[in-house]
Order: sequence, then structure tokens, then C-alpha cells
Amino acid sequence: PDAFLYEFDGSEVGPHGDLARLKFRPAPKFEPPSRETIIYRGMEGTVVVEPRDLRLVRIEAALVEDVTLGWGLLARLNKGGRITMEQSLLPDGEWQTTSMTLDFIGKAFLFKTIRIKQKQSISEFRPVPANPSLAEGIALLKKQDTAVAEKK
Repeated sequence: PDAFLYEFDGSEVGPHGDLARLKFRPAPKFEPPSRETIIYRGMEGTVVVEPRDLRLVRIEAALVEDVTLGWGLLARLNKGGRITMEQSLLPDGEWQTTSMTLDFIGKAFLFKTIRIKQKQSISEFRPVPANPSLAEGIALLKKQDTAVAEKK
């Protein structure tokens, strides 16, 4: 939360009540504690949160400036890269990431072009028995493969 400055941007209706929408932009005095968080320096967008559980429901963000690692010698992610992510409250009360899209272009070691393009969607969560053995887990997966094949 220290990486950004936030501004209330309204609310929207979610499946379990009202959600709060916030715009965010980089906090000028933020000092990234790790390489993974350096990207926050150039990112802005919108985040939607479930205020009761204080859970992230959706984030849509873009790089509004190039982000470099090691003065650009090690890596550079170009302005315009995007990330979207959604989380959902499952019937068992757990929050899980259900959708994520990454789309970034940059350079590594000055010359090598890197492209991060990933789309992931997870659905149809189902409970499994508590503490299944390895054999039971394999049987569940095989049964699931059959059910998915028959569904298609």
C-alpha cells in the first residue's frame, strides 16, 4: 500500500455487496524493498476492493513510464505494459485469483528483447476431501480429466 497514492473513484455492485473503486498512482517517495517491487514506480491504474474483508477484487494497471533495473543495464520494461487481475470469493469463504493477464515488452542486458505475455483463467473450483493420500489425489485428477473430456 505504501507504493501508491490512492483516490476514491466511486463504488460498484459486486456479487456480495458494494465494492470500493480507487484510482492509484506511484507514490513519489516510495523506495522499493525488492527487485520485484521496482515496477510499482511506473504503474498506475484502478483497484477495486471488497471493503468488508479488505480484499482485492480487481486491479487494472499500466506502466506509464519505463521501469529499469540496474540503470537499464540489467532490464527495462517499456511504458505501456499492462496487468489485470481478478480475485473471487469462493463458496468455502476463501479468496482465490481467478483471472490474470500480463502484457509487457522490454529489454534484458541492453540487447535481448523480452516479452511477457500471459493469460490465466481459473474456474469451476470444487472441494476435495481433507488430507487425501497420493493415490486418492491421482484418482481425483483422473476422474476430473474424464469429466472435462466428456463436457467438451
